[in-house]
Amino acid sequence: MIFTRNKKIFSISFLLLILIIIASGIYYLNQNKKVKKTISIDLKQIKKRGKLIAITEFNSTSFFIYKGATMGFQYELLQQFAKHLGLELKVVLCNNLHQTFDSLALGKGDLIALNLNATPERLTTMNFTLPFSKTNQILVQRKPDKWLEMSKKELNKNLVRHLKELNYKKVYIQINSSFRQTLKHLSDSLKINIFIRDTAKTTEELISLVADKKISFAVCDENVGYMIQRSFPSIDIKTPVSFEEGLSWAVRKNSTHLLDDLNKWLKEYIKTSEYAFIYNKYYTTPDWVAQRRKTGYFSVNSNRISAYDETIKKYSKLIDWDWKLIASLMYEESRFNNDLISSHGAIGLMQLDPKIAKKYKLDSLSSPANNIRSGIKHLKEINDIFKKDIKNKDERIKFILAAYNTGIINIIHARDRAKKNHVNPNVWDEGVAYFIFKDHNLKEMTDSTKDHVLKSYTFVRNILERFEHYKTTIKENDDSKLKSKK
Repeated sequence: MIFTRNKKIFSISFLLLILIIIASGIYYLNQNKKVKKTISIDLKQIKKRGKLIAITEFNSTSFFIYKGATMGFQYELLQQFAKHLGLELKVVLCNNLHQTFDSLALGKGDLIALNLNATPERLTTMNFTLPFSKTNQILVQRKPDKWLEMSKKELNKNLVRHLKELNYKKVYIQINSSFRQTLKHLSDSLKINIFIRDTAKTTEELISLVADKKISFAVCDENVGYMIQRSFPSIDIKTPVSFEEGLSWAVRKNSTHLLDDLNKWLKEYIKTSEYAFIYNKYYTTPDWVAQRRKTGYFSVNSNRISAYDETIKKYSKLIDWDWKLIASLMYEESRFNNDLISSHGAIGLMQLDPKIAKKYKLDSLSSPANNIRSGIKHLKEINDIFKKDIKNKDERIKFILAAYNTGIINIIHARDRAKKNHVNPNVWDEGVAYFIFKDHNLKEMTDSTKDHVLKSYTFVRNILERFEHYKTTIKENDDSKLKSKK
């Protein structure tokens, strides 16, 4: 009797616990939906912010670092659109499509700059731009051993050329990609059973796994496969699995004005020779992709920025800066060319002007190591000048970079003008730089000084923006291929 009663009590308690868990889950989902519904950022708010925030992937076509330069089809397209809007550009990298879609919904980005298909499922949560390109999806498979010795006919016999041959085969795809819908449609229409395997790896990583005999089949867009095939000659990309489809960017449902502006801009821009140049650069030159992979300075498969990385790391300790910040400065100054001599006589990797170079006993024949060490010593001297007044290190770095570019005295005068006009002299973006950048009515500011300051503003912005890219894509102590962030 007691046992029966306890059993009933236990059953009721267990049922209540299950109901509480279900209710909590429903509440959480509803709350999450509410958060997504309340995010409303459109073109007006973006312009007020002064910055366009775009989400894209880190891979060999969309966004990457090569020999210190930030490059990529999506990145260059985004730069042009931001320029059209008169805004700065901030790029957020994410190699997980689910996280990318969530980030857009939650307002962590204004648009997704990827080659996206406007699938019915996606259209329920996002709006898509006019297509800026078209491609079809293809099967990625490995050619048989000794394929170079085979005739075309013999080779085709050893490859999947009829899609029904995929029956009971495992095909790996990037999770949340439109490839699942394509394969599902093939399975249904051909009445076969394709084992679709979603994975957190990027499409490019899956192609590599096929080439390395780790998996047998994957799916990718033809334009991507074409570009990467030269790097992996053992893969075959000649079997299409879909018809040609448009590729678009995505925005939130409520970003209607942004979408309108984007579509108007895209409609005209894709007709230009500039767009054709950018597209051809990234999607019709497979030899260039293969060349990048071999150099050792391609961030997709290496963590080296330049030939001088170890020297920069060694001497960066003199000022206690992240070495990648100094690398970004060096790229801005010389593009890593130690033989460079500017029209003003600045020399070497760090582009030290004649007076500073003489102080450190440098000339055009000095070694790269001496030029780097001297440049960093000069940075430290500037740091010592501003350290007393500008306590915040991140803020002080902006002043140091500006002074390195345009001269210490010009930045000191700029801070003095800021003080006279009741602007915080220890803040760069919303202080000294903003003040000089916006105010063109100061009679005491000569055209030469204005030019210096405007250049220093761009100089600082470029270095810090590139530094953020370096931090995101260049990993420490690992020169192997970067793992996916998915």
